[in-house]
Amino acid sequence: MSITDNVINIALLGTANREMTSGELPEDLVGILERLKENAVDGEEIFYKGAAAFFAYYRSGLEPLKLKDPVPISEAGPETRPYVGQKAAAILSILLGEKYVNMLLFWYRKAVEREQLIPPEYLPQVLARVFQPGSQTAKRERQLLISLVGNRGRWLLPIMGYATLQEEADDTWETATHVDRKLILSRVRRENPVRGIEMLRAEWKNESAQHRAELLTCLEISLSVADEDFLEEVRGGDRSSTVRDEALRLLRMIPESRFCVCLPRR
Repeated sequence: MSITDNVINIALLGTANREMTSGELPEDLVGILERLKENAVDGEEIFYKGAAAFFAYYRSGLEPLKLKDPVPISEAGPETRPYVGQKAAAILSILLGEKYVNMLLFWYRKAVEREQLIPPEYLPQVLARVFQPGSQTAKRERQLLISLVGNRGRWLLPIMGYATLQEEADDTWETATHVDRKLILSRVRRENPVRGIEMLRAEWKNESAQHRAELLTCLEISLSVADEDFLEEVRGGDRSSTVRDEALRLLRMIPESRFCVCLPRR
């Protein structure tokens, strides 16, 4: 048979003029071909689906990889916090597809405040952004995503070949920008509320009135009667009425505080 005949036979394989038979296939593919013939509408469908299966078979190798020890497959731990709702997820999808960096950071901050997580289907794109070379917002995104990716995100990072999202150390507090300070303080308040008060005391007099008021809002996280002394000091001695009002607002949120506005029982 000439080389031309071989080319013609290959071209006709799977058509009405040259039907594929199980005897021409590797043993592992015989069952696939039989199932295709049973369920396909016509020969064309058999041809295309068979070609896809055969390509995948030869591309992956003729034999499975033989390993001495089994490879353990880990699973992400269960989440303890809820995912954001469908509307919020849809907005996230839009922001990730556009260059609305500040709006994306705002979305992240709101999700952190609500103690919600990014849905799993968005994690690959979200994490890839953080590790893009030259990103000017990567640091702020990482600080927020630590609280947003959950166990699934932490499980996915090494699979994608990325490093772990590292927590910012407390010693960066003194040199951090105001935006970064709010992020660091929010994180510390979740882990160690008392430490958060200590950090505020150390830099309190060096902050502007607006910044002091904004930093106080971070104390809503893990707010308790243990914060009452500091808030009363601020309410009684701060030179800014805005800051004093914010301290009073927080005091009224503490059930055990004498400033708490309690609703009458029915």
